[in-house]
Amino acid sequence: MDDIGNPLPLRANRSGGSATASGTNFHAALCAIAMVHIARGTALGWLPDLVEDRAVELEAETGGPGDDMALSLVNGQRIEVQAKRGLRAGTELWDTLLALARGISAGAIDFGLLAVSADSSRSITHLLARDLTRLGDGRRDDLSKLGKEFVCRLEGIGLSIEASCAKLRIKSFAVTPENSASVDAMRAELSCLLANAGATTAAQAVLLADAAQLIAMRGRRTAVSIARSLTAGSIVLREGADAGTAGIVARLARWTLQARASYGIVGMAKQLSIGSAWLEQHARVVHPAEPHRDLASALAAYQKLEGMPEVGAKRTIDAKGIARFIRHAIVIGGPGMGKSTLAQKLAYEYALDGYPVLMVKLKLLVERIRRQGAGFEEAIFALGLDRSGIGTEAARRAGITNWVLLCDGLDECGVHQRSITDQLAEFALGHPQYRIVVTTRPIGYVPGRLAEWRHYELVPFGEEDRRPNVPRLLEVLGVNEENVKTVEALIERASKSEMIGTLLKTPLMLTLAVVVAIRCGAIGPTRCELYNQVLGLIREATGERNEIVAIPVSVLDRFIELIALEALIRPTATAENTLNRTSGQLAQALGTPPLAARGTADTVLAYWVGTGLVEHVQHDGIQALSFVHRSFAEFLAARHVAGLTEPARSEALREIGQLPGCDQFVEFAGSLGLADAVLTARGRNYDDPEQIMRALRIARVSEHPPTPETIQPWLEAVFKAAATVSAFTIFEMGADLLALCPRYPGTIAILSRSACGGERPAIRLLGWACRLNCGPSWCTDTEALRALRDAAIILPSDPRESSLRRLPLPRHDTALSLGFGIALTRRFATVRDPDLDQLLLSMFDHGDFSIMSSVMEISHVLELLGRQDLGEQARVRWVGGTTIPELNLDLPQYLEAVRRFEIRTFEALAGMRLEEMPELPDDGRPLIALSGFLSMVKMGDMVISDVWHWRGEQNRLLEWAVLGAIAKISDIELELLTKDAILAARAAHAPSNDEGSVIWGRPLKMDICEPDWTKARQLQLDPAQLQLAIRHGSSWFADVAVNLLDHTLDHDRRENVVETLLTIQDDDAVLAGVRLAIGLPVRRARALLLAHLRGRPVETFRHIFAGLKHLPLEPDQQLLEVIEAVLLSEQGDAAKAAAILLAGLPPTPEILSLAHTAFEAWRNRQPRVKREGIVPASPLEPLLRFLLDHNPPGDAELLA
Repeated sequence: MDDIGNPLPLRANRSGGSATASGTNFHAALCAIAMVHIARGTALGWLPDLVEDRAVELEAETGGPGDDMALSLVNGQRIEVQAKRGLRAGTELWDTLLALARGISAGAIDFGLLAVSADSSRSITHLLARDLTRLGDGRRDDLSKLGKEFVCRLEGIGLSIEASCAKLRIKSFAVTPENSASVDAMRAELSCLLANAGATTAAQAVLLADAAQLIAMRGRRTAVSIARSLTAGSIVLREGADAGTAGIVARLARWTLQARASYGIVGMAKQLSIGSAWLEQHARVVHPAEPHRDLASALAAYQKLEGMPEVGAKRTIDAKGIARFIRHAIVIGGPGMGKSTLAQKLAYEYALDGYPVLMVKLKLLVERIRRQGAGFEEAIFALGLDRSGIGTEAARRAGITNWVLLCDGLDECGVHQRSITDQLAEFALGHPQYRIVVTTRPIGYVPGRLAEWRHYELVPFGEEDRRPNVPRLLEVLGVNEENVKTVEALIERASKSEMIGTLLKTPLMLTLAVVVAIRCGAIGPTRCELYNQVLGLIREATGERNEIVAIPVSVLDRFIELIALEALIRPTATAENTLNRTSGQLAQALGTPPLAARGTADTVLAYWVGTGLVEHVQHDGIQALSFVHRSFAEFLAARHVAGLTEPARSEALREIGQLPGCDQFVEFAGSLGLADAVLTARGRNYDDPEQIMRALRIARVSEHPPTPETIQPWLEAVFKAAATVSAFTIFEMGADLLALCPRYPGTIAILSRSACGGERPAIRLLGWACRLNCGPSWCTDTEALRALRDAAIILPSDPRESSLRRLPLPRHDTALSLGFGIALTRRFATVRDPDLDQLLLSMFDHGDFSIMSSVMEISHVLELLGRQDLGEQARVRWVGGTTIPELNLDLPQYLEAVRRFEIRTFEALAGMRLEEMPELPDDGRPLIALSGFLSMVKMGDMVISDVWHWRGEQNRLLEWAVLGAIAKISDIELELLTKDAILAARAAHAPSNDEGSVIWGRPLKMDICEPDWTKARQLQLDPAQLQLAIRHGSSWFADVAVNLLDHTLDHDRRENVVETLLTIQDDDAVLAGVRLAIGLPVRRARALLLAHLRGRPVETFRHIFAGLKHLPLEPDQQLLEVIEAVLLSEQGDAAKAAAILLAGLPPTPEILSLAHTAFEAWRNRQPRVKREGIVPASPLEPLLRFLLDHNPPGDAELLA
């Protein structure tokens, strides 16, 4: 990570050295001098006879041969510096020079410099300094006494005199009040950086304080961070190339903030602030997908927002944190996902942190390279700096190492994409410190040489994204408080609507919905109405454009409808062919010559592309037209067909309705008044469950439903099919059928009568749910009571108790049960009869009511009916009278525990107690370093009960040791992490913090590499202390500690530690012992783990079985005896782990017999609910899966 960050106030030296105060001040003065030259981009002049010593980066307290300071030069070479004040001849002198000479000889450093104060011995500053130059030139004549002694010392350790001295120098610096020549020179350079030369003294003070902090925290500085430090100290920098590197950085940062400050959205003339109105997005880490075989499959994947393969679970990050730690990234986004807006947001965020940003449209880059013959790097800088006021050559020569390159639209490069990816890969190799982010649509993207870069896919919005984004957008749009609540309610209702909810998952559509709600006072409520509102909004916002002002709205609409129709019928046609066909139809409709119609078509297409509704997409060199959402195309095509006359309309319905992937077209057509025609066009496939469900769906979503005569055969088909299809299909059909009950109550009630007495529970559930939802006039109280008493039989079993351990059902599968339960609740809850209340509550003993969403929905219905008492009983019954700390918290005590946990975590990372922490300015920006650390150690995965264990002084020592060690072996700048930890600790401690948590609030979710565990051994950690840390109490903390221990122990000590941990009856200790055992030779690990499975089975055995699963095993008698003993015990978790291990063994008759015996034993046991309301674990599911794999049931069993 880079060194961006405000300087910390001066603190005591924590570097571990023994520098005196005067020595530290001399060291700080040298650092400040170097920082000025880095910021100016000028040569240091410290090694003028050896190299052009123009430095681009400074590191302090490196631990290398120079130790005090390391300077990276613009040519890639490195100078290491030892700083000594008042140096005299003696051991300190020789130790320093010999360390530098060894580093030069070993190739660890390119040059060594002994920097001494001007008041040091003249025999060093003049005579020995001269001798080193002569020795480096191969001369040994006329040496001083110290020069001769140095020769002897070099020969004594076998180093080459000439080779060592050729790159070794001594330079004196005058930095005292009595002799300040070096400081005066620095001030002259520094004044060139400042907008006001009168601020030189103040700027010098800022740099000296920053240098002292740099030394204390072993930090690093570049021109970017030096500029930021000065700015944070209220120093105004002079901008432009004349001021040097920092001037270029300052100018670029300000220009980027101005140029990228706002963005536009479809349908609004007003520009929105990228800083405050950007909709927060998330991205997930993915593997680059294999290229699609053709344009058709690529389009299908693109328009369905098909996800790429994920890298692990829960790898979701905040999109605006991309490239902070992993520097080379590809961002992939489907239609309407805001890829280009994200690139603009990244430019803005990086500029706020002082980074120089180059933002480039790759399509323009291709044009510049092709037409002007420019080189790749030249073209990148020329386009990225265009209109910035900074010249290309000046920027390239400045030696800036922190560039952020944002490349938008890789998929738009067409046939040149491979060339661009190759050159990007080579550019990244040549500039490894640059951050490079490339955005692309999935269609047309071929990774090529970028396959090894980190790939991210923008994630569609969920409820957790929508809720914070909408108020932010409304605030920026200036909506008053009263209207804010109205709009929020409209968006909330729309998001839960089955008709349009799925549309609000992209930034584009969510923003459009908000604008529609503001302008129209309503959203939808159907897709057709929403899309008509959006199109009206677009026309209103863009209708004054000069190029289309003379074109009638009817022509604009007809053209977009024709394009949509072509996109459905011929999705893989080239853009040119599509335009030719469309302009031909336009010419016929308008009665104009083909050439004139083509000109109109080109103009109108440019208009619709400009609105963002239509896109040019490319795949394998073919350019086609597509819509930002496929459903837009299907709506527009349906609207066009609805306007046709017969027989053209029926022919179009038949043709398009039979095309794959055009289901929404059919639904839109039904909603536009063609429901009867659509169902007629589908034929009479009454025996096909898929066709039945499609017909039900059309009737369900149509604004103008089909007539009872048209829908009747399909309704009859549902109950006929129910006799032969699986229960899963009945649940799916039932979900749509319930929604039709209010439209066709009499027909459905009559058809469902016989189903109420069906033999199969699923059919009876279908019958009763339909009759109840058709209304009281179609289901008497007696019948409804029968249904309530029947609930225990017809509702699916609780998956927590089922011996089958069913796979989770799809979302629709619970709708039938829920509709049944809600109807009964509405019917009987207001009667207030205790017996009826108990019957209603008994529904919560069944599977579809064992999920929280069902419980909460029925509880809400009960509250609306005035039965809050029954709703509370339902919740209590669901959790079984819970005493789970996570669900039954003393909130004030818990929030205080969270506060204590966070402050102690931040103290450990800062290396100081809260009362020792200095006051720091807090600009409210994301805490990047802390965010990286928390993401790296996966603190978000910590269970909430862990916070209770962060107490006591012994635990505090362990926290400091473990978390401090992790920080040291990470890729995070310790100085920046310290600063962030101080800010976070003060925020957590602030009286205004009444929410309890900083960790789950301010930091971002970041993508960062794991710590470099190989460095753990270098820290010389105490294994005994790490073993204590495993028993800290927090399972998350124990996991971190065992990772350190795993990379610290040698073979001999590992075995002893494993023995110790496995004997402790504690989950964290046993789990740690198992993890460490796996690092032993296989035979020894197996023996150790099996030995600890002897004796009475206990729950911690589950960890040992899980560990054995990772070892190659032979199913010998010893292993099978252990598995059998645990399988037949009453320890559910341990037995389940043993069953999983058994299922991984070869299915011999003996093993199958054991599995069957255990399955029968557990199936016959009555599950006992713990007080926490959770049914104990059992081995039934893995045993059943194992048995089914080798003895599958017949079709009749599955159907039942």
